[in-house]
Amino acid sequence: MEEDSNTGDSPRNAETEPYKESVATKVAFLAGLTFVSLFAGLGLKLGLAGRRYRRSLRNKPGEEGHEDPVLLASRALAWGTAYSMGGTGVLVLVSTGVVKFLNRSSKQQE
Repeated sequence: MEEDSNTGDSPRNAETEPYKESVATKVAFLAGLTFVSLFAGLGLKLGLAGRRYRRSLRNKPGEEGHEDPVLLASRALAWGTAYSMGGTGVLVLVSTGVVKFLNRSSKQQE
């Protein structure tokens, strides 16, 4: 009348099987990382534009030297997107090069 000690909730089973993340967890992580990067780039560019065009941002709409907020935001979004895509592209190229280099060096050692 002894029960089987190999149930699904046993600690022994958790130690022997590798941890598997669900696809939803991975997608949520990548989506969160994407949105954080997008808003960080947009905020950075809006801050830089605010420092560079301080005089036009102080004036009220309709006064001389005032820039349309929609144009300012679209320009900030464009530059933020360009910076994030460029940074990601460089990161992918560098990491691909490192992986290829490591694969070559490991094959030469064998």
